[in-house]
Amino acid sequence: MSKSRNRFVLFGLCLLLLAGMSSINPSAYAGSDQKRIIILGFDGADPNMIRAYNADPATRLPHLTKLAGQGTFVDLGTAIPAQSPVSWASFATGLEPGNTGIFDFLRRDFNDLGEPSAKISLSNPTPKKFTELPEYDKLLLVSYIALVVVLIFFAGVLKLLFRRSLAQAIVIAFIIDFVLGVAGYFLLPVFNEKYGWIPEEVAVASKSRDGKSFWKILDENGIKPIMLNIPVTFPADAEPLKHGHLTTGLGTPDLRKGWGTFTVFVDDQGKGSTETGGHIINVLSVNGKGTAQIPGLDPIDTSLKRKLTEEQYKAKTKEINEQTKIPVEIAIDQPNHSVTLKVGETDLPTLKQREWSDWVELEFPMTPLVTISGIVKFCLVETAPLRLYMTPINFNPDRLASAASISTPRRLARDLYDEIGFYCTLGWPIPTNPLKDEMIDEETFLAEVDNIVEDRKKIMYNQMDVEDWQVF
Repeated sequence: MSKSRNRFVLFGLCLLLLAGMSSINPSAYAGSDQKRIIILGFDGADPNMIRAYNADPATRLPHLTKLAGQGTFVDLGTAIPAQSPVSWASFATGLEPGNTGIFDFLRRDFNDLGEPSAKISLSNPTPKKFTELPEYDKLLLVSYIALVVVLIFFAGVLKLLFRRSLAQAIVIAFIIDFVLGVAGYFLLPVFNEKYGWIPEEVAVASKSRDGKSFWKILDENGIKPIMLNIPVTFPADAEPLKHGHLTTGLGTPDLRKGWGTFTVFVDDQGKGSTETGGHIINVLSVNGKGTAQIPGLDPIDTSLKRKLTEEQYKAKTKEINEQTKIPVEIAIDQPNHSVTLKVGETDLPTLKQREWSDWVELEFPMTPLVTISGIVKFCLVETAPLRLYMTPINFNPDRLASAASISTPRRLARDLYDEIGFYCTLGWPIPTNPLKDEMIDEETFLAEVDNIVEDRKKIMYNQMDVEDWQVF
């Protein structure tokens, strides 16, 4: 999505095109006669474009035309500047950009030396102590369980082998357990400093948009909103809902903290990057058998930038990039225009040309105790020369890190996975950049658009079955 593109975000069509609260009553979904309202949001939908489509029978939009006929179709002014995040922030809060704090896709920031720099305005990465995260609590729980197991083990050994009474065995085992616990308490930081088992701090997203959203106000007043794929809401836990549901949209990053960092495996050019920042990975192949690697991740411990020199940090980043790379084996069958893949330890079914794989789980072992999980899909664009496209790495809704707050309540993301399986979590999943970079063709692009629409429909129908919602 171009940062400089002027957008006329029409929130009227988006808006209560649906004739308002009095005309919407989808009681078939919730078994209730109470009036409800549905709001449709179309990013970049210029009203003149809608009129032009409707004027031509070949491009007529019958459903929107019917809705407009039942209610009102009017032009609305938009936020200034007319850009997606600016307009969506105003839509959410009813505030001007001066009060939402969103003026562009980018925001001005300053580094540690006071030098100005540009950063994405959709969310703010903020360092947070690892000991303040739920993951640390889980590690503590595992440690406590381990100490109990050790206590039981030593008590059993003392009683059976040394013929101690049960009381003596428990007391001696408790003393041993206590000594081990104290030793671990003092030695663990020493080992952690050397081996980096537990990060000192990690980057956690914080909300960049100011102002209270209308769905938060509804929720506080006991009105249950269901808000799906809403832009400029990541992280979702920055504005939690007590009664309603929300999934984040535009502004939700990929696992590399980018906005859609894709990967293409090729056999006819060197390793590098595309114009929009996608990864190009060269496949080393002999007799149709090729190997490559999915690039690894950068360090998650943000304290390393303070502790290490620039050269040391570059070396550490390279080390972690190497240890988190995932091997890919590719068997190319050119006569049948197909490939067979092995990603890590996972064997995938044969992919034919322009065929998409199912979601594939990727595991990145950042430290011996911390692993980050993501999901991707593959599409074979062509075999000669090889073009194997891999989507940006989405968050794994089945194994979300606490920093990946893509829904409120938090359990909603996992509940959706339990109901419909894996789904795309990236805020802007449409592969516009790969198409612009000529890494995929229009047929592949449109097929992925269809896939994403199916994902969105599954989530929408699932949430329409939720009882007692009043705004959707």
